[in-house]
Amino acid sequence: RPHDLIVTAAGVPGATLAFDDTADFQSRGITLRNVTTVTFTVKDSYPGQKQHDLAIRDIEFFVKSSS
Repeated sequence: RPHDLIVTAAGVPGATLAFDDTADFQSRGITLRNVTTVTFTVKDSYPGQKQHDLAIRDIEFFVKSSS
């Protein structure tokens, strides 16, 4: 489970998102504008059950309509 996740957009660090030590669904929001590339870097993680295992189950992106 990730503890801190760095979100970088177009090579510019945008934000560090912190997560709780739980396997339950967690929602975090960040606003990015005019972006075509996003990179997620795990800065820190909670201990896994076996060595250095870590999983991110789902990442969703939403786009606001310009209408």
